[in-house]
Amino acid sequence: MPLAEIVNRLLTGQDLVKYVPQKSFLGLVGTGDGRCVASRGSLALTAPYLWDLKDWIDRKWMHDYTLGLPDMGADRPHA
Repeated sequence: MPLAEIVNRLLTGQDLVKYVPQKSFLGLVGTGDGRCVASRGSLALTAPYLWDLKDWIDRKWMHDYTLGLPDMGADRPHA
């Protein structure tokens, strides 16, 4: 739930939605030497393609949170 929705619910006296964390996830850990270890639950493996997958995910995330953000009108004067 986005922070703005949480604040809106608090200010308007609405009930908050209970947070339920995911039970399993894929972990991709770069080893620093161009390799990557993947783990999910009790399984773990390493393979050359996993570094490519991690690199793609990381680059997409960075793009989405930098260049991929909408223009917020930085040249507008502050109120």
